[in-house]
Amino acid sequence: MTDRAIVVASLRATPGLLRHLTADATPAQATTPPAPGQWSIAEVVRHLVEGDRDTFVPRLLRIVAETRPSFDTRRREAGDASDLAMLLEVFAKARGQAVELLGGLDDAGWRREGVSPSRGALTIESYARTMAAHDTEHLQQ
Repeated sequence: MTDRAIVVASLRATPGLLRHLTADATPAQATTPPAPGQWSIAEVVRHLVEGDRDTFVPRLLRIVAETRPSFDTRRREAGDASDLAMLLEVFAKARGQAVELLGGLDDAGWRREGVSPSRGALTIESYARTMAAHDTEHLQQ
């Protein structure tokens, strides 16, 4: 398995891992932060939804369609974090779009670039790796 295939497999696995890790959470457990200043389970999933649906997928689509697009800083509004099942479904759908797009890229596609306001120039490959690492960070919460 190539490094790229491993990244895609990791991204593909995250929705299922989230479902597994949250399967026994009661609504109160899902919406209550474990400690002051920390995020609840639902807030973590909402953050991942916003990351994929509002940033990752739209940016991937632009990188594929445009020559080295520059991205604006996104200001995400805090959405509803009360319905964990709905959030997991929305995340799985958005992540599925990303995985489908990545799975269809050839070598030149993986090397296409966009310019992030916070990270500078990123290839699709480096962006996908960043998202996989981001998943790992939040799965550990």
